[in-house]
Amino acid sequence: MRMRNFRMSRWRVSWKGCICTCSLVFLLAVSSDAWAYRVMGIEEPGDLSSELGWRDVLAAIQRNLKQLGYYKGPIVGRYGDATRKAVDRYRRRNGIIDKETIWPAVLIHMQVLGEAIQVQKSLKAARVRQIGVAKTQLLKHTAARDLLASTMRKESADPTHDPSICFAAPTLRCLLDEALESIRGVTRDRYRNWALQNLIVVFAAAGMVEPMKDAIRRLTDARLVLVALREAVAAMVAVGRMEDAEETLELMPDGGDRIRALLVIARGWSRQGDRSKASEVLARAGIELANIGDVGRESILKADIAVIYAKTGNIERARALLSGLATGNTQNEKRQGADKVSAIVSAYVELGDLDRALVILREASSDSNPRKGRIAVTTAYAAKGEIKAALKVAKEIVSPRYRAVALCNAARKFAERGDIESARTALTSAETSVPAIDGEFASDFAWSCLAEAYDLIGDNPNALKSLGHVEGTDLKARSFWRMWAARYATGQINDVEGLKSQAIEATKAADTFKRVSIWSEASAMAFRAGEKGMSKDYLGNAIAVVSGMQTRWWRARALSRIAKTVISLESAAGGR
Repeated sequence: MRMRNFRMSRWRVSWKGCICTCSLVFLLAVSSDAWAYRVMGIEEPGDLSSELGWRDVLAAIQRNLKQLGYYKGPIVGRYGDATRKAVDRYRRRNGIIDKETIWPAVLIHMQVLGEAIQVQKSLKAARVRQIGVAKTQLLKHTAARDLLASTMRKESADPTHDPSICFAAPTLRCLLDEALESIRGVTRDRYRNWALQNLIVVFAAAGMVEPMKDAIRRLTDARLVLVALREAVAAMVAVGRMEDAEETLELMPDGGDRIRALLVIARGWSRQGDRSKASEVLARAGIELANIGDVGRESILKADIAVIYAKTGNIERARALLSGLATGNTQNEKRQGADKVSAIVSAYVELGDLDRALVILREASSDSNPRKGRIAVTTAYAAKGEIKAALKVAKEIVSPRYRAVALCNAARKFAERGDIESARTALTSAETSVPAIDGEFASDFAWSCLAEAYDLIGDNPNALKSLGHVEGTDLKARSFWRMWAARYATGQINDVEGLKSQAIEATKAADTFKRVSIWSEASAMAFRAGEKGMSKDYLGNAIAVVSGMQTRWWRARALSRIAKTVISLESAAGGR
């Protein structure tokens, strides 16, 4: 009997245990989803509509996890072990530490990351295509073929090299050698290319054509070879090396970049007073333009050519080029957008035909927003002394940033004419636009422009008040230095010492690389002001900052910046 009762009691226990076990299995089978719903923020997981909706969310999460490479299971919308592990990996790798984060937020994070990855892939694909096109252009052009990086072996920095020898007694040659030595130690192509581009421009300005070509060969991106050639031409023209610029031009393949370079050379000849040479180069640009095959770009380039013809006094040729672009072609102008309209307007401004420029602006579609054209017309009216017309056109500039800059430029023109009252009116109007500007740098730039313009008309309190709004120490320092230099240039030497002290303090507060750039600019300004000893001291300050730089690509770029200043100082002193 006892045995029978014992067996019965054991059976009851086993039966209850079985029930408990079955219940536990059942609960475990359903609790994962229920737990997931609670994590997702659902108060009533029993609601069928909610359950189906959140299964869709789970399915979307699984789909995203699979696309991002975290999950390999089926897309079923149920929270299994594989999904949990995938989510945990995703959280760890993306810094989502809080496990109570509701799932819609996780899904949004995944979707944003997924979109970012897709954008990154698209940009990478576009980059590959662009590099391919640039490489094809260079390979087809016999003179440029030798500039591709594949012909240049990468070098390594000399670990025993001592830069202090050059820093103690700097010359242009040793500064450039130091920049190149620093670049040799940069391993990442992106930063190496960036530093090389800066150095190429300096080699060009110095007339060192062969070292310039060697530096171009070190570039690993074919697109940057084209950019470097274009910038090299501009740098040569800026210092009057016209023959070197024309020689470098022959390394450029056909296309828009080459035509742009031809226009830069034509402007250079025009500034030197050689109209015949300028016209000859413009004629070459016109011939090459016929083969460009891009109507919109062709129109912009034709307008740019017309501007230079106007500058060289060839008014008839300029008008002939513009007539086919602006007359009876209004609908095309609207379609091709702001760049074309602004280019044509700027050309008519150069011709002095502001009435025609205004007509084109009025006919432009509202969505094209040709702000460059409106800025050009605003500045032109100011140069003529017409304050009402200048203000009227400036008010049509949609962007508060560019409206403020246009009015600031107009104020400078009025100041040059001695019309202080009109200049003050323009600056007051500009000030009303600044609070609406988005972005700290854009706002700082506008306040900096206002400060320098106020100082130009002798309103020192408003100049300092405007600078007080500038947050960036580099912009503030540059404004102080330019105001200091302007006082020297106009013979207003009152309070120059005070401005210089403020400029020095602001320069010391700037970031390391910017400090090098600002000291270099201050050196050039001091030299032009006749303060040669001060100029040498400021250049020494720039070199002292560079000597403490540890990052090689920063040091290389900073050395290029100093070398560029040395070239300008030698040029100003009458040497090369």
